Parts: sequence; C-alpha cells; structure tokens
Amino acid sequence: MFFIRASSGCGWTCQPWKLWQVSVGELWTTVRATHALLFVSVVVVAGVRPAAAADKMDLATIRTAVSFYTDSVKTLEGRYHDRSTYQPKKRSPSTVYFEDERRVIDFAADVPNGRWSTDTSKSFSIERLSPDRFESRDVSMFDGQESYQLSYTLAKAPFIEFGPPPGVPDQLTISSGAEGESSSTPLHFAGLRLRHSQGGMLASALQSGKGRLEGLEEIDGHDCYRIEVEFGSLKLIVWLDPQHDFLPRRQEYRGGGKEHDWKMLAFLFETLEFKQFADAAHGNQRWFPQHVKTTFSTDMKHEIELIELQINPPLKITHFQVDAATLPDGVKLVNYKTPQKATFTGGRRDLWEARQKLVDAHDERCHEVLGESAKSDDPIRANPLTSGGWLAWLVGLGSLAVLTLGIRLLMRNRRATSPAGQ
Repeated sequence: MFFIRASSGCGWTCQPWKLWQVSVGELWTTVRATHALLFVSVVVVAGVRPAAAADKMDLATIRTAVSFYTDSVKTLEGRYHDRSTYQPKKRSPSTVYFEDERRVIDFAADVPNGRWSTDTSKSFSIERLSPDRFESRDVSMFDGQESYQLSYTLAKAPFIEFGPPPGVPDQLTISSGAEGESSSTPLHFAGLRLRHSQGGMLASALQSGKGRLEGLEEIDGHDCYRIEVEFGSLKLIVWLDPQHDFLPRRQEYRGGGKEHDWKMLAFLFETLEFKQFADAAHGNQRWFPQHVKTTFSTDMKHEIELIELQINPPLKITHFQVDAATLPDGVKLVNYKTPQKATFTGGRRDLWEARQKLVDAHDERCHEVLGESAKSDDPIRANPLTSGGWLAWLVGLGSLAVLTLGIRLLMRNRRATSPAGQ
C-alpha cells in the first residue's frame, strides 16, 4: 500500500481510517507537502479505501498518486536476473541463434538527474558450436552528460585456450549522450522511465494532460485503472494497481497509428508480482515490481526477477562514471572529444595488440567449427540478443565474409569500433 506511513509499521498506505496514526512532522519529512496534502484531502473526502472506490476515482486523483510515488523515489540500487527465450514463427536454417541467454545485472539509478549504471554478466550457448557456454561482461554508465562503455574479454567460451586472458578489461569508450541504455529495466517496469523516443516518466506524461482514463478493468484478478497515453505514432496503455501504490501491473506499447486502430503490439510489460523493499531515506517498506515478463514483437520474451533493491540509497555522481586511472595497463581508451586518436592505459599499446592477436586466433577456431556446421541441413541454434541493441547478433551464414564479421563481433564482446589506424 502507500503514501502515508502509519505508526503500526505497515508501510506506505492510503487507508484513510489510519490517517489518525500519522504525525504531521513525519508527513512533511517524507514527501513533498503539496502532493501529500492534496492526495490526503481527496482520499478523506472519498471516505473509503481505494479498492472499494476504484470506480469512483478520477484521473486527477490517479495523476496525483502516480506523481506522489515518483517524487518520493530519488535513487535505486539493486540486482535483477533476466532470462530470455526466442520463439520465431519460422526458424531459418541459415541463421545462428543464441540459446538460453541469461543475464545478471547490477544496476543503479539517479532518477531525477537521469543517471544510470549497469554491470551485466551474460551467459548463452551456441549448440552447434560447442556444449560449452559463453560468459561475458560489460559495463554501461551515464552520468547525465557522458556515457561510459567498458568491454571485457570473454570470461568463458568454447576454445578459450586459443583466446586472450579471460574476463579482463579491454576497451573503454566515452561518448556524449546516453549511449547503451536498456529500455527494459526496473525503472521502466515502475513507470519511472518510459519506453519511447521522448523518454520521460509516466507521471510527467499524465501531468502534461496526455493521459485518458478508460475505466476500471481486471488484470490477473486485480482491479486496475486503464489509462491510455498517445505519443505521436505510439500509444501506451497502462493498467495501474491501486493496491500497490498505483504502480503499473501491465503496460502495452502499441503502434500503427489511429488509422490502423493501434493494432500492432510493439512491446509488453506484465508485472506478475510486487514486493516491498526497504526505503533507506524514510525507514519503511515500499512496493516495487519484483517479477516481470516482457514481450518484444511477440517473438522475444524475457522473464525478469528483481533479486535485491534499495530505494533512495545515497549515490554520488562517481557511481555513474568509469575512472580510467583505475583500469589495468593495456586497455584501449576511445573518447568522443578526441575521436582520431586512441590512447592506452599505462601507455601499453603493445599489451592491447598482443591481446588482439589472441582474439583473432579464437575467432578463427570458432569460424572453422561454424563453417563445418553450415554444411549441415540442420539450423545452428541460439537466441538472438535484442536487449536495447547492446550486442550485434549473427544474422546468417550466407557468405564467409558475413560469418567472419559476426564471429569477430561476438568473440570481442561488443567492443566499440576503433578509430581508423589505431
């Protein structure tokens, strides 16, 4: 539940019969007073709990509730697991699919300042290449102005004995703008970030007057408010659960425009379970989506579980930056401010070049095995990774040149394109 913290320790709640338990001082120290007083006045006038009076709530009340939650969440830090499955209508015998992709993501976010960081450990397999799994790591951060992409050599892979030392930092790329951000994160599940080109939050979209309340609908046995928001050629339909801080229980992003009646389902979030997590700033428990299923264009599905979460932990700007001085010697540095000249930590370009020779040797071995597999009538299996465009996936074995390029991209673990001649 939510909004006003009762002294009984039940967490944030909008139950008006418990308003007498709240001290004025606590209310003013936990939320922005204007939003809190407005919401309290609406609930007291209603005189009933939200679940019982759901059909009587108007858009203004819901808008205030969503803004209240958003304003009280400043930072997040935690870990979630992401397991993806790919179920295309047709499997091409000439396409490489990555099987059983699993990710463990440590993440942090400074919500009002738009800062974020992810440290992703990924594993997957290519069945026809080897029964051994690939394991990789990458770090992405954005400090509000610059993005940092740190790639590593593969931590584990078939024929790893041909490759470079496993799991060591390889290249740091610094760019302007928020490069590499995923569009399927806990922030998106809670409506603290929207999945469309304009970004923003659900609260700001509703405050702008774009939202339209369509009534009360049941989602998986829970009464939820259906609200529709249009962003040009994209429509967001969201079902908000009043029993869980008006957080989204379901989000549909639809395309096709009005002329096609928004029939194309582009992306779907389904919250299967909410859980309460500690609010470090206010000393209570807050609801947050804990188990979510996502569907991308009906083929790619993700099942995501939030394992750990702290709400409002103290986070400095350095939490969202990679300091090159902390990296070992031989890491390649590419900075958008000096795009024509790469540098190397410790001045050890020789270490980086030696590592690339080992990467090439590993590429060649994998290429040989996949080339043999290409002669088979059976498809090479594995799930293509489409997580925000972070990993270029192999799209075919039609020609030797395309295959070689794909294997290099895979084995080098998404290393950014190097400046010419470096």
